[in-house]
Amino acid sequence: MKEQDLLEEIGKVSEDLIAAHALPDAEAYADEKKEYIVMQQKKSEYIKNPILRRLPAIAAIAAVLVAGVIIVPKLLPKSGFVTPGASMEQEVAPEDQMPDLVGMDFEEAKNTYGDKFAILLLSSEYNTSYPAGQIFWQDIPAGDSILERETVNVKVSLGDKKVMLQDVRGWQFELAKQSILAAGLYVDKRSAYDDEVPEGNVIATDPEGPCELKPGDYVRVTVSRGSVPDSIRVPEFVGMDIRGAEQVANTIGLKLNEVAVSPEEWEGGSVGAVVEQNVESSEEVAYGTEITVKYISDGTEDSAASDEAVLVQIPVDVPANAYGRFSFTMYNLFDLGEDPAAIASSATFEAGEGLPPFEGGTAAGRHFTPERPENGEVMLEFSSESNLDVGIMLCNIETGEKAQIGAFDYISATGIRPDTLVLDSEKAFREAGLLKE
Repeated sequence: MKEQDLLEEIGKVSEDLIAAHALPDAEAYADEKKEYIVMQQKKSEYIKNPILRRLPAIAAIAAVLVAGVIIVPKLLPKSGFVTPGASMEQEVAPEDQMPDLVGMDFEEAKNTYGDKFAILLLSSEYNTSYPAGQIFWQDIPAGDSILERETVNVKVSLGDKKVMLQDVRGWQFELAKQSILAAGLYVDKRSAYDDEVPEGNVIATDPEGPCELKPGDYVRVTVSRGSVPDSIRVPEFVGMDIRGAEQVANTIGLKLNEVAVSPEEWEGGSVGAVVEQNVESSEEVAYGTEITVKYISDGTEDSAASDEAVLVQIPVDVPANAYGRFSFTMYNLFDLGEDPAAIASSATFEAGEGLPPFEGGTAAGRHFTPERPENGEVMLEFSSESNLDVGIMLCNIETGEKAQIGAFDYISATGIRPDTLVLDSEKAFREAGLLKE
């Protein structure tokens, strides 16, 4: 920095600010060839400004500029002298550099560096990338110069944010649903007969409340269909996939006796399909009656799954103010691991203003712009030989942030089970940092 530039910087510094960074007794630093310069602990609002971080040094420099000699420990070359107009820039010695505190335990960082500089806890915040107790932000970047007794402000992780699922057993479903959604959770509604719980009220939840969950987790809510009926109308099981038939039977209160037959015994049917039932559809039977069904099996462990899985399409709205690159993955909703394995993935898409028209047919996905609102929809496709509860995850390509966007029940022989598809695009795009506010 030239002498004139330095004088201009000094001229911008108020007297009050200089007084706030008063220097200690100079007698302890009486060396003939050195002017005392000792930085006092800074106020946090000045730490980010490199000029203000060296304010006491600047004040001392102003005092000696008249003599034409500038001697500033830590800021100048080791010779101690700089002629007017010479550069003051010098590589910071490793021992004078701010270490990288991000990822360190807060207490460990204080124990390790507390004798060199002060570490001040600015805030504790939820953070999905760093475990509780770890530093995830520091206001003096690693590698910057750090002077003795200087203060660095840090933010410490509280870990993953948790929300409370209340015990909603016995509540009316709509009230329970509002409570669960208000906590930032999703609802997967199921139904069953119950002699003790009135129709429309919650029998149970999975997981069972009260408990802590992550925002965006799904809660399976079983709602009463009322008292067990005197009789149940038998559905048409023939043509269903055997797993789909099991789900239907469980829902309405019937039991299935499953009998496997080989493809040779029953020509024309697909593996996994129900081909016969011993009670005609629409016939009234008692609750809990066992219905015998025959389905085609090729003798393998997965023979109950159809070889001709239905391909389903799921339209997902892209908000008009979406911005950035993103993709979607699908996974087994009840894969309870920290990072569930994807069972299907989409292409990469991009949203924002002024993107060129998408020509299609490439792995780059599509462009979504406010100028072409008719393009504001992604069509996802899914198929599986197994029956699954499927979750849909939105992924921010740039930051790696993820957010649950929806879920559905998939039956390989028939597709998406009616009334199970749940989507919330606006919330997911916001949580993944993909909305331009």
